Amino acid sequence: MMLEAGVSHDVLIAEGALSETFVDDDSRDMFQNAHEFGELYPEDRRKPAFYYAPRVEDGYAFERVRRRLASRAGLSVPAATEYGALVGEITHCDHSIIIGWARNQAFPDAPVCLDVYVDGAFVGYAYAADDDARGRQAFALCFPEALEASAAHEIEVRRSADGAPLAGAVRLEPFGMVA
Repeated sequence: MMLEAGVSHDVLIAEGALSETFVDDDSRDMFQNAHEFGELYPEDRRKPAFYYAPRVEDGYAFERVRRRLASRAGLSVPAATEYGALVGEITHCDHSIIIGWARNQAFPDAPVCLDVYVDGAFVGYAYAADDDARGRQAFALCFPEALEASAAHEIEVRRSADGAPLAGAVRLEPFGMVA
């Protein structure tokens, strides 16, 4: 089956690995046989590129993925000390929200992207950027789903760029239990 050029961009599984189909976003000329496409399909008109998912090309999410791939490939990833010490604290945490503040000591005015983990599983990002009443960079994250009240939970916050932990993980006890 032949798809019309530029119609579909999809995720597929090739030999057990997730991959993607080609999307012509003015990059066809990078292929050695690009001229053959023009000969085979002279009536082809360029259409706007349609991607399967939003493209992340920079920012914290991109940097986090780049570092994880570099680490998996055995490439050196800078030590946490190159980012500056991470300071801050969790000021409130319950079964539905976590609130606190964080600062990178090397770049105290820069925002800090944080990963939030519950019982060792990643649940979301928090962005410490807005100064609170004390001039600290505050963050808040409402959990995607309220945590089960009848179970204990370990809550941990780490810097996205390098995994440096924010001091003091929180342990939530089940409702009705005393720690």
